[in-house]
Amino acid sequence: MKKLGLSVMSFALIVGCNGGSGGSSGRSSNGQESPATYTEYIYAATDQGLGVSSDGGQSWQNYTTAEGLPANNVRVVKVVGDKLYIGTASGGIAVTDKDFSSFEYFNNTDHGISNSVDDLCVFGDTIVSATYLHGSDVSHDGGQTWQRINTTQGLAGNGSNHISCDEVNIYISAPQGFAESANSLGTFYQNGTTFGDVRSVEILDSNRIMLATNLGIYVVDRGDFPTNDLFAAADGMDYSPTLDVVATSDGRWHAVTTNNFTGSYTYSDDEGATWSNVDSATGGMNALGGTNQLAVGEEYIAISTTLGLNVSNNGGMTFDFLTTTEGLPSNSLRGVTIHRWRD
Repeated sequence: MKKLGLSVMSFALIVGCNGGSGGSSGRSSNGQESPATYTEYIYAATDQGLGVSSDGGQSWQNYTTAEGLPANNVRVVKVVGDKLYIGTASGGIAVTDKDFSSFEYFNNTDHGISNSVDDLCVFGDTIVSATYLHGSDVSHDGGQTWQRINTTQGLAGNGSNHISCDEVNIYISAPQGFAESANSLGTFYQNGTTFGDVRSVEILDSNRIMLATNLGIYVVDRGDFPTNDLFAAADGMDYSPTLDVVATSDGRWHAVTTNNFTGSYTYSDDEGATWSNVDSATGGMNALGGTNQLAVGEEYIAISTTLGLNVSNNGGMTFDFLTTTEGLPSNSLRGVTIHRWRD
């Protein structure tokens, strides 16, 4: 997940059940359909491997190169359908299943893409990888062939921060601003420095996107960005600089704001008219290590930092701060993703 919605591509559910002799029919003894059950998983991308928890962070199963990852310095995990897309800082991309039983790799040696992956977006057969310095690598055939997109094609900067995409547009953010393109990636409409340093882009609905920037949260019309609203400290947020933003189906806007190495989880239930803030004093939210990414699930909210992972099981009212003591592979986290798998 960036993020949950976080990135918008990351939350399809595995469906179906096994029938026939020896299988599960999905029905109870009275012939009625058994209700489906789900388990929410947290995926913590760290510099020493990928941590996976199915119990809200109480315990962790850790994966490294020994289990098949192309590198231990994991930066991003996205879940699409029944696949996990894992981006690393030095080994490129790995694609695997829920159980990590087999891997497919995309890297510089075999595919010519950058091995340094900061973010991923997957939609259909399209895979977009944000790189550290080289723009973005794009495949429209599931990773078989790739092309490089950079400032020459209209990106705001070659050092990409984040990617969001849907069936209409791809958005790639950078310290210099952000760029919007049709999914064909033919032309990007660069917006330069109008919105400052854009850390992430959240697709809000068919008409609007949200930008987490050093100036606050912009809500911007899609297309040529004719109108926009800015939400910042003056509107009730603890701090204006925003590192990540997520919109959930219940209408809540979630954000992580920061002031150097102090930060807050900030949310609004009325499209920015009012804001509530949770920090170390009010809810135990630890941001002393600098926050990186926000993920929002149905059961948990998670915020990654360079010193550990904040996890809330009560809608962000309070947080537990988890470290290697609880089983994480490292305290230095980059990305975090939450996904519900069908049991």
